[in-house]
Amino acid sequence: MPNDCYNRVTITSTNENDITYILQEINVEIPDVIVTQSSKLGIRLEFITAWKPDIQFIDTLINKYPLSWIKNEWISEDGKCGIWVGNKNNIKFMDWEDLSIEDEQHFFHK
Repeated sequence: MPNDCYNRVTITSTNENDITYILQEINVEIPDVIVTQSSKLGIRLEFITAWKPDIQFIDTLINKYPLSWIKNEWISEDGKCGIWVGNKNNIKFMDWEDLSIEDEQHFFHK
């Protein structure tokens, strides 16, 4: 069974239609998406992927909707985490080792 990877994604666009279409695509591609905030120009989402974030899908969105900006912050059960931030012309990616879910429970919950 794969480790869960928890994703928190922020997407903005200067084109209102992009947000509507992006949300439709995400709901088809990724099961159990939770929309935590939404407006005509932006959405914030949370969802789980297996092992790691689906960077290929994020790349597809950024290329298909060039007026959008996306930030994906993630952490997996084993403590691997990172951030992907970008738009069509400028993408930054960084990952690192952090506390695992078990470590979080051990150190911070009674």
